[in-house]
Amino acid sequence: MVENKSLTNTAVCIALLAEHHKVNILSTCLTLLSAGTIVLASLFEPLGVMALILLISILVLGVAQLFIAIRVGFDHQLLLSVSHTSDNFNDLLATEKEFMLLDRILVALKLVKNEPSNRVLNDRLLGCIQLFKQQSILCGLQVVLIVSVPLLV
Repeated sequence: MVENKSLTNTAVCIALLAEHHKVNILSTCLTLLSAGTIVLASLFEPLGVMALILLISILVLGVAQLFIAIRVGFDHQLLLSVSHTSDNFNDLLATEKEFMLLDRILVALKLVKNEPSNRVLNDRLLGCIQLFKQQSILCGLQVVLIVSVPLLV
């Protein structure tokens, strides 16, 4: 019973993370729209201070979202490769050892600050989902701000 739950959790997480591309595309479009608006406004008619602050905030949120999207994409690809080799719970246990090795490699390459303490697979999946939520929240904030800009022009 435990093995089915772990495999199901992994499959659900992979399916959720697969959607990160859609969030990234929307965020990229909003970021480019914001940058284009700033450029065009500077050429033709200056924007108000509040509108300019909102547009710059959209740019900053877009850059932050991009960094998280890169990490979410990395996690998604990693989970995909693991899922293709993990057909049962024993494979998942072996995979957790591979994740611990990966953690040490990431620390050695200074891509993470310190070595996590033997996280189990479900903790890793929750971490992946948390990153996806952060990415989605940043994109959602961009949407709210871009809708607010016309109210200030």
